[in-house]
Amino acid sequence: MPLSRTLRIVILIAAVLILLATLSLVPLEAVPAWGWDVSVFRAASRALMAGENPYQPENIPPFAAGSELATIPYYVYAPFFAVGFIPFALLPPDWTSRLWFLANLALVVASAG
Repeated sequence: MPLSRTLRIVILIAAVLILLATLSLVPLEAVPAWGWDVSVFRAASRALMAGENPYQPENIPPFAAGSELATIPYYVYAPFFAVGFIPFALLPPDWTSRLWFLANLALVVASAG
């Protein structure tokens, strides 16, 4: 017997609350390579906002602002992605990586439903 729509929504909300509580307690930044991609996205968006070319590798580290970058911090994505990432780039690095993770998780959950 399938679950009712209301019960599925309650379960989803409970799961999101549990995940939020977990994310607020777990030091994800201590995990090796955590957030390397999102750090490059954030730095490229910040470079773009400053009028710099995000495709120049030397322009990425100055805009990392405390984020740990991959050993080869190249931005190789479409320019409109850097523009779309600007709201995340305005946040502190740890908030950016956690919110980006939650956004991706929300899209996975939505695609499964």
